[in-house]
Amino acid sequence: MQKYKFSCPVVKSKLKDYKSINQKLLKFFESCEGETVDIGQGYRINDLEFPDSFSKLDWRHCNNYDREWVKYFLPLLESELTHMIYSMSYQGIKFRGIWFQQYKKHNTHGWHTHAENFTGVYYVQLDKKSPNTEIVDPFNNRKIRRMDVEEGDLIFFPSFFIHRAPPLLNDTQKTIVSFNFNVTKPIESSYKNFYHADYFTRIRKRLGWR
Repeated sequence: MQKYKFSCPVVKSKLKDYKSINQKLLKFFESCEGETVDIGQGYRINDLEFPDSFSKLDWRHCNNYDREWVKYFLPLLESELTHMIYSMSYQGIKFRGIWFQQYKKHNTHGWHTHAENFTGVYYVQLDKKSPNTEIVDPFNNRKIRRMDVEEGDLIFFPSFFIHRAPPLLNDTQKTIVSFNFNVTKPIESSYKNFYHADYFTRIRKRLGWR
């Protein structure tokens, strides 16, 4: 088997006025419906059980876009993501689930992947002593990269990247919004001319033309 290495970035940005946004989100999360997964209890998804624990999350409602916090936050998120994916020559976003997760001392979300094209994380609460998201290098699975992020940061990466939220070992609270999305199409103008120019250059060389 061979592996061919391509550049595959983790993309990061920061939401404008994130402090105000985060305050509003935390108020929503405090009052909205969610569930607690205690340490040692595990989290069951369909027929699979995971040894994860959360102080509060609403993953089971991830496809309900009528939640109050989602109606507030999704337009802000979509606006920023549109700019981010444009830098990668994509356009059009289709969300496939959005939910929040909160962690307290000893809570963790172990190694996992997601569905769809991309998955993302928005950091609502992240103390400087809290462990950041870790991602396994898909070309070298012995290498783990810890993301350089802080409150207000938004990142996304291919959903097949293996990643985790390491155990929280202090008495702070960590809060994130997680989401999955697909891109609907590439921006043709960003590659069409290059592709055709390159294609015909190679043809000319094969034929010995100048």
